[in-house]
Amino acid sequence: MKQALIEVRNSPVHGSGVFALRKIRKGSTIIEYLGDRVTHEEVDERYADKLETDSHTFLFTVNSKIVIDAGSNGNDARFINHSCDPNCESTIKKKRVFIEAIRTIQPGEELNYDYAIGRDDDDAANVDEIFACRCGAANCRGSMLEPRKKPRKRANAAQSRSPPRAPAARREREGRRLAQLQRAAKRPGAAAQQRELVDADGAVRADDLIDGLRADGIAVRDGFLSASQVKALIDCAAARRGRGEFAHARIGAGRSLQRRADIRGDSICWLEEPLLPAEQSLLASLEATGRGLNRGLYLGLHEIELHYACYPAGTGYARHIDQPQGHAARRLSSIVYLTEDWCEADGGLLRCAADGGGFREIKPRAGRLVLFLTEGREHEVLRTSRERLSITGWYLGRPEHALR
Repeated sequence: MKQALIEVRNSPVHGSGVFALRKIRKGSTIIEYLGDRVTHEEVDERYADKLETDSHTFLFTVNSKIVIDAGSNGNDARFINHSCDPNCESTIKKKRVFIEAIRTIQPGEELNYDYAIGRDDDDAANVDEIFACRCGAANCRGSMLEPRKKPRKRANAAQSRSPPRAPAARREREGRRLAQLQRAAKRPGAAAQQRELVDADGAVRADDLIDGLRADGIAVRDGFLSASQVKALIDCAAARRGRGEFAHARIGAGRSLQRRADIRGDSICWLEEPLLPAEQSLLASLEATGRGLNRGLYLGLHEIELHYACYPAGTGYARHIDQPQGHAARRLSSIVYLTEDWCEADGGLLRCAADGGGFREIKPRAGRLVLFLTEGREHEVLRTSRERLSITGWYLGRPEHALR
C-alpha cells in the first residue's frame, strides 16, 4: 500500500500544519484546496456575525464570483501555514485551486506558502502587527501582508491617476479582503487558531478543554464567542423575552416543582426549534466542540440541551448539582456568558467544586465558555448586583461511555 504524501500534525510555527511524509519533487501538485464553492454574497451571509472567531472557516477567493469555503467539506489544504520563504505556492487552474511544490521538499518538512495578503489604503496603522508573521525564515518580513510597494516617480498628473475600478474588480477585492480577515485567524499567536482547529469530520480540537477537565473537572476558554456574537445572542434573548418565552425557573422534580426565588432567582428560556441564526451558530460551535471532546475523553456525548438563564440584580442560585433524579444522561455542563462589560463589583461568579478539593470561582466574562463534568459536582451562582445573562446547557451521553 502506497504511503500517504502528507499529514496534519502540530506545527512549531503555530497550531496545526501540513507535513511531507515522502519526498515531494519540485513542480509536483500536492493537494487541491477543497470546500464549498460559494458566491461572495453567500460568504457575507455565512459569516456576517461570526467572522472574527470562526477560525475553522477558511476562505480562498478564486475570482470575482467564486470563493472556496474550506470550513465546509474542506480538506487538509486549509492547514498549510504561511512562510516568507515558502516551499509551495497556490495556483488557480480552470477555477480550481492547487498547492504545488516550488522546490523539492524532504520527508518531515512542513509545507507552506506565502499568503501575500493584499494591502488596502485604509488599513490600520498597526496592520503589520495584526497580521504578524512568525515563520522564522532568514528573510522573514515580519508580516503576512504582501511587501509594501516602492513609490514610483510620476511623469505627470495624468499618468498618476488610476483607472476607475470596475464593479466586478471591486467585488473581487472585497471578497479577497474577507478572505484576508479569515486568514488572520491563522496567524501565529491567534487565539482562535490555537484553540479551535477543525478536522475534516467537523470536530473541534479541544486540547485546552480536555486538559482542564482531566486536571480538576473544570475547563475555561475565553473568547469562545466574539463581541459581535455575544451582542447577537443578547438580541435573540431580548426578542424571546419580548414574546413572553422566558419563565421563572423552578426547583424540585415532578409534583414537587416549585418557585423558590430565595434559592434560585433566574428566569429561563429553552432553546428549541426554530432557532434564530445566532443561536444556530452557537449550537453548531458547541456540537463541534463536543465531537472534539469525545476524541480525548470518550464521554460518548451525542446531544446537547440549552437554555438562556437571566439572573436579575440581587439573585443567585444556591449550591446544587446538575444531575437530579431523571437527568442521569447529563455528562458535561456548559455555560456561555453573555454579560457585557462585566466588572468585579457586578458579582454573579460561578463557584464550582474542583476534583483536587476546594472550589474555583469563575468570573462571568462575556464570550467565555465554562465546562465541568456534571456528575455529583456541587456549584452555585453567587449573588449578582446587575442583570447576568448566559446560555447554560448539558451535553448528554450514552450510558455505556465514561471518562477514561
